Amino acid sequence: MTRIAIFGDVHEQWSDLHAASTTMQDRFGCAYGIQVGDLGLNYDADVSLRFPFPIYAIDGNHEDHELLCSISKSDHATDPWSATGIRWMRRGEVITIGTARVGFLGGALHGHATQVTVPEIPANKPLSLRRSPRMHWAQYPLLDEVETLITNAGTQRLDLLVTHSCPSGAGIGLRSSNWRWNAAAIEHILDRGLETGPTDDLGDPALTVLRQRLSSTRSPRYWCFGHWHRIIRQFDPNSATDYLCVGLCDSTVHPAFTPHYYDDELDDIVICEPITFPEIQKKHS
Repeated sequence: MTRIAIFGDVHEQWSDLHAASTTMQDRFGCAYGIQVGDLGLNYDADVSLRFPFPIYAIDGNHEDHELLCSISKSDHATDPWSATGIRWMRRGEVITIGTARVGFLGGALHGHATQVTVPEIPANKPLSLRRSPRMHWAQYPLLDEVETLITNAGTQRLDLLVTHSCPSGAGIGLRSSNWRWNAAAIEHILDRGLETGPTDDLGDPALTVLRQRLSSTRSPRYWCFGHWHRIIRQFDPNSATDYLCVGLCDSTVHPAFTPHYYDDELDDIVICEPITFPEIQKKHS
């Protein structure tokens, strides 16, 4: 039996993640962790920490994307935070954790700020979903990275697919006035030529394409993501995919975290009762 802890948005509160991961090891027997983005991957990360098990993390919209662009083709061992046990998963990577095949595709649109691209695309120019000489990195996932994931996944179905946001039109029912109708979101997303889907079922455009490209036989068993700061679980009978939006791991936003873990023996994700950060930080201080 292998249990993999699944952590939501951290927003640079690495001490919260450390306390939560230690609890997941002690209380639930987790041997690995997955973090669904907005970890705070930057030069200011607390590299003095040592996590109790390997944590495989993706990038969200709150990261140093210029840094990630610069190291995206380098070896994981050279990442600034590698000694902590955090492994930043490049977009499109597929690995086996325990017995589970897991695919990773980081990045997400930001509803309240200009999207980071490298090189920077002027504000009066449309954004692209394709890599090009004008843009070889974007804060949000690109169709090139979707192709990489599909190629790496092959014909075998993934047990877990990990993204920061989700596809639109998946029936999850994510409504966010702040993202769709907020003036900043219109300016930074819609007016830049990117489409987020219907107002009651939002998502990132490249992930929508990924969902469409995966046939029913190749759709992941579980599709895990964060970004929305809430816990939602919705099964799609058409693809036999269980969508899971993972709750926060950030005590500055929410006083408790809700333990999630994947159990390969059960082939299920278990969601437990919330635990307050003061409780786990006191125990592991």
